[in-house]
Amino acid sequence: MALVWSLLFAVLLQAAEWEPLGPEGGSVHILAIDRAHPATLLAGTRSGRLFRTTNAAGTWSALPLPRFPNTTLHALAIDPADPRRLFAGLNDPTGKNSALWRSDDTGGHWQRVEDLAGRAVLSLAIRDTEPRLFAAGTDRGVYLSEDQGLRWRLISPEGHPEMNGIVSLALDPRQPGTLYAGTTHLPWKTADGGATWTSIHDGMIDDSDVFSILVDATRPGRVYSSACSGIYASKNDGAVWLKAEGIPADNRRTHVIAQDREYPNLLYAGTTAGLWKSADSGATWKKLLGATVNSLAVDPRDGRVMYLATDGGGVLKTMDAGRSWLGRNSGLVNRRVTSITASGTSLYATTMYEGEYGGVFISKSGGRVWTLLADAKRLHGENILKLRARGAELIATTFNGRLVSQDAGKTWAYKPVRTPEPPPGKVRGQTPFEVARSALTPAVRLAATLGGLERSTDSGKSWNRVTKGLPAGFVRAVAFHPRNAGECYAVQYSRLYRSTDAGQTWEFLPGGDSSMLLVSLFVQGSLIYAVSEDQGIHRRQIVQ
Repeated sequence: MALVWSLLFAVLLQAAEWEPLGPEGGSVHILAIDRAHPATLLAGTRSGRLFRTTNAAGTWSALPLPRFPNTTLHALAIDPADPRRLFAGLNDPTGKNSALWRSDDTGGHWQRVEDLAGRAVLSLAIRDTEPRLFAAGTDRGVYLSEDQGLRWRLISPEGHPEMNGIVSLALDPRQPGTLYAGTTHLPWKTADGGATWTSIHDGMIDDSDVFSILVDATRPGRVYSSACSGIYASKNDGAVWLKAEGIPADNRRTHVIAQDREYPNLLYAGTTAGLWKSADSGATWKKLLGATVNSLAVDPRDGRVMYLATDGGGVLKTMDAGRSWLGRNSGLVNRRVTSITASGTSLYATTMYEGEYGGVFISKSGGRVWTLLADAKRLHGENILKLRARGAELIATTFNGRLVSQDAGKTWAYKPVRTPEPPPGKVRGQTPFEVARSALTPAVRLAATLGGLERSTDSGKSWNRVTKGLPAGFVRAVAFHPRNAGECYAVQYSRLYRSTDAGQTWEFLPGGDSSMLLVSLFVQGSLIYAVSEDQGIHRRQIVQ
């Protein structure tokens, strides 16, 4: 009997866990590649989600990097001498959680580097020749470590009015004391390990944000940089810069520049409007792809293989030097899902601000596999806030009105709004996140608000705060079961609650990931679907 109860408990526990569904992909902010084992990469999102692959982006696994509210991930590095050692730089606007985090077991566990606690770590660089050096660019200057990132010391002038916001770094592989630092207002250089610094901006447009710096390992004196004003090259260690020509103005904001190690004349530049390639050391450029490129990594053993961190498309990979690209996002999800709905056996989800990589998705497998049904072009450039499905008819609410499809999402047209949907209005002085109405007893409504859960039994004319079984404070989402009278669900952060008496009393349903902020709910049959803030859609079985 004990064995039976043990097995039953295991089944119930498994049913209580959220199953991630995607849609896979989304926005990736930064990449880092293991130079000794180039099939291993890290991919980080701006919001601090971190993924790792060991099979050349065939599949990705999430790593438990600590996450804090409003904290962003800006920098990643893999120690080339010991690839188990990883570094991640975080920035918290309040300063409380800004720090460099270090892992010595390939991301399984993390510890804060105390010398940089309270510093916004915006960039990292490692000099993998002898002597080995680690550098960190912060909101308060440049720090250096000579013991594999254990201890750090400030090497730029303390309190310098211009040497702050160090968003890019490069260590000269031939000269141990030479380091380049890019700021949000032009670059700097030291040739003596930080004892003295020189502003090196001759030839650059004033006040350029220098997002990346590349020291050519094969040609002494050659340095490249990418900035908000374009791409620059120097033949004399940064003393004078020459701006690249031939790239349109709307493509000049360049996040990153990289070089093929085997063929140093080959350069790649990722901009807000595409990926560019030069075969002649930056003299001329050709556009390869139109995606917004935030970061890129070239395989050090095979320059034909390259990875891009993009907005909307997640990680893109080429194996033919950029002639063709494929999304490689299995297990990697960082999408801003705005709604989820169903019609028959079809499940629909919408995302916003993802261009050709997002819009309206459809799943015929309950959410396990998604197909992009309509991108921004098909949706007339609109972002979808909410989607309703009635058979083959899909009605999408946008910032500028409604789009309607009569053929299950193949074509879309604007629909005149004769009777606009009224705003949700105030609920006891608060603007609700969501208002749910019982399909079986329409007069009963529940409102998720910043102050808590509100309940009405007279179609919203009056409201009362629900407290029985629900902790006080913020309730983000609420939903009724479409067929079971009185059954409804609410979420606080990652915690799911259920009521069987139309919201009067509540019980906590165990299970879930405490880092997952749930923002919307959808109930279908014996399944409940939840939209998270940046981890896509999850579902779990309703256990009675």
